[in-house]
Amino acid sequence: MRYTTIRSRERTRRRNAMFFRLAKYIIAIIAIVGIGYSSYESGLWLAERKVVGLREDLAATTRKLEDTERARDEAQARLAKANDEIRAGQRKYDADVPTGAPAELLKLAKERLAAGLSAERLADAMRNAQASAPCEGRPLTRRFAVRAGAQAVPEDTTTFFDGLITLQASLQPGDDANRGVSVVFTRPNAQPVTAAGKLPLRQSIFLDNSELRFTIAASDLRGYVTATVNACTR
Repeated sequence: MRYTTIRSRERTRRRNAMFFRLAKYIIAIIAIVGIGYSSYESGLWLAERKVVGLREDLAATTRKLEDTERARDEAQARLAKANDEIRAGQRKYDADVPTGAPAELLKLAKERLAAGLSAERLADAMRNAQASAPCEGRPLTRRFAVRAGAQAVPEDTTTFFDGLITLQASLQPGDDANRGVSVVFTRPNAQPVTAAGKLPLRQSIFLDNSELRFTIAASDLRGYVTATVNACTR
C-alpha cells in the first residue's frame, strides 16, 4: 500500500515536472512570438512613418517645382514684355533720330543755324527745294575782288541778270592765311543769303521760277574769286 503511494507520488512529480518544462517552452515560444510581433509592428510603424515622410517630402518638392515653373513663366513673360518695349523703343528711335542723308541734312541745318542763318530762311530754302531741274543756256562767269577787311575795295561786288542778283565776298575773320570766304547774295525783296567756308562754295538762289546755282571758286588772279551760275527751271 505504501509502495503504491510512493509510486503514485513519483508519477505525479514527473508529470508536474514535464508540465513545468512544457509550460516554460510554451512561455518561451509566446515570448519569442510576442517579441517578433512587437518588432514587426515597430518596423511596420517605422516604415509607415518613413513613407509618410517621403510623401511629405515629395509634396514639398512638387510645390517647389510648381513655384519654380511659375516663377520661370513669369520671368519669361517679363522678358517678352521687355523685348517688346525694346523693339518699340528702337522703332521710335529709328523714326525720331535720322540716319544717312536726313542725318547729314540735320547736321548741315544745325551748322547753318549756328552760323547765324535764321530758321525761317532755312525753312524757306528747304520748302523751295525740288528735284534737280534742267539748266538752260550757257553758264555765266564773273570775277570780282575779295574784301580783306571792313574797308570796301574796287570791284568787290558783281551782279547777274541785269542787276537782280548781287554778290559780295570777304575773307572770314581770323589770322589764318587759308581762312575761308564769306559770300553774300542779295536779291530784290528778300533777305540776303550768305555762303561761307573754304572754296569752292556752292549756293542755290531761287528767283521767280528759276533756281540759280552758283559756284564760287578761287581765281587765277590773287585777291579775286570767280562766280559761275547756271539758271535752271523749277
